[in-house]
Amino acid sequence: MKTAFVSALLTASALAMSPEFLQGAETGIFLGDETQFKDYSCAMPVVAPEAKMYLDMITPFKGMIEGMNQGKHIAALDTLSQVTKQLAILYSLFYTEYDGGDFCKGLILSKELATIAMTFGRNIFSGFFGEQTSAV
Repeated sequence: MKTAFVSALLTASALAMSPEFLQGAETGIFLGDETQFKDYSCAMPVVAPEAKMYLDMITPFKGMIEGMNQGKHIAALDTLSQVTKQLAILYSLFYTEYDGGDFCKGLILSKELATIAMTFGRNIFSGFFGEQTSAV
């Protein structure tokens, strides 16, 4: 989580964003779930046509690869699909017109970066310890 927050801050400073953007980025990193995100009433960006092209290719790609693997499910493809969705949102957030304001822009950026970090973290953890691990 700290990595995503640092990434959000570095991106914000590199793009010379406003204090509202930074406040949104800080808030977004600590969101627990989609319900908390909805409390802020921030509209998600419309996915850019360039990004939608990649999203539309994921499902056939997954089918082709799993078909070549005798129909066995490949968990890494689910991760690829999810991360591609997050990256499409981030691309659309910065490369299309977004009318939600700087706070919402920062909120969405850090929320999506945190989701990507958690996705990779879960996969690394389950790779080391297996799917059936518990903290208790």
